[in-house]
Order: sequence, then structure tokens, then C-alpha cells
Amino acid sequence: MIPRFFLFVFIASSFCSAQNNLINPRYHLQKRLLAADLHLTVQLETDSRVSKNLAYEDIPENALNAKVQVTHTNGKKVFSLLLETSRADIDWLEASPKGEYLLLVTENKTIDFGSYNGPVSVLYSLNRGRLIPVVARNTGVKTEVPIVFMRSLKENWRIGKTNLKSHPEIYSVSCRPVVDALGKDVSFETVYARYYFASGRWHRKIRTLNEVWENDGPFPPRYLFP
Repeated sequence: MIPRFFLFVFIASSFCSAQNNLINPRYHLQKRLLAADLHLTVQLETDSRVSKNLAYEDIPENALNAKVQVTHTNGKKVFSLLLETSRADIDWLEASPKGEYLLLVTENKTIDFGSYNGPVSVLYSLNRGRLIPVVARNTGVKTEVPIVFMRSLKENWRIGKTNLKSHPEIYSVSCRPVVDALGKDVSFETVYARYYFASGRWHRKIRTLNEVWENDGPFPPRYLFP
């Protein structure tokens, strides 16, 4: 599906532009997205020795952290976001309403072992040339949480079906250990969360079940999400 704002993605190996001259020579342009009607581009710059799928053990010890740059189409840099890791990726959130640009910034935090590590995706809104973290209000309370997702052995997420007239729903599942009050017995609970947009803001509704879930089979069915 081609997004309504005519998304263009250019991989560095095939992209040639005068803007490349502005990139630190130790970095390379890994990906570039266009917000045509805003006359802006969002580009991911990574260490020239690092690709998004590079194995953890092959990352140079002195690898530079990746950067997300917002640049005017005339080449002027407007905003910069320094990431925590060297492996990263960027993509527009599919099926966002016309005129709104929602960006998923994914940092690959996968290491060699453990059930709770993997790619972490944070949702940002492109607003007046800046990337603003998107937050969701927990249903029934006034607390807000950033919209962050992980893919690991114990967590996963997916975007629900929608149309261009509304924001998509997003579903996430996470299994975590729970220690009893005496600190002796450990059980597991699984949290099913649904993120949705209503009344001008994002909301999160969760259901917690005393069960174990692992990301080694199909994604949970829709009825498990509140």
C-alpha cells in the first residue's frame, strides 16, 4: 500500500544528493523518508561500519550511536535526535490520517541472550519540524505513558487494520515475572494492551491475565485485547 503522502525511501547505496555532503564522514545515510507536503525529510544516519541487521558480536566497540535528522528539502537541518544504540531503523506508521506524520524509530537492542531484549520501537509525531514522543493515557486513570513497543521472546506487537480516515489501533502483548510478597514464589502474568486514538489523544487499555505467553507462535487473537 502506498501512503497518501507518497512516501519515498532511499537506501544510501542508491541515493545521491547534495545533502550527503552535510553528513559526518563517519556516518552514512541508511534511510530517508519524505514528508512532501511539509517540505521536510526524515533521515537515519548510522556509523558507516554498521547496518541495521549487523550481528551484535560484530558491532565495533567504538561504534557511533545512530542519529535521526529532520531536514528541510533545501538541505537545512531542522532537528536532530541522537539514539542510544548504533543499529536502528525508521518507518512511518502505516495508515495514519491525512496531514499527520507518525514515525516509528526502532533501535535494535538485541544481545546474545535473555528473554527480555530485542528491537524497541518508539512512536514520534513530526510536529513543526521536531520529533515529539507520543504518549497514551491509561484508561480510567490520568497517568500517561510513552508509546513504546518491543519484540522479544516475551513481547510482541502489531498494527491493526484501519483506513486513512482514522488512526490505526495498535496491539501489544507482554509476559513478565511476578514475585510474591515474601519474595519466594515467582509466577507469570501476561498484559494485553490496546492503543487507540479518541477525543484528540491516544489511549491505552490493558487486560492482565495470570498466564505465561511466549513469542514462539501466532500473535494472540483480537478478543484477548480489551
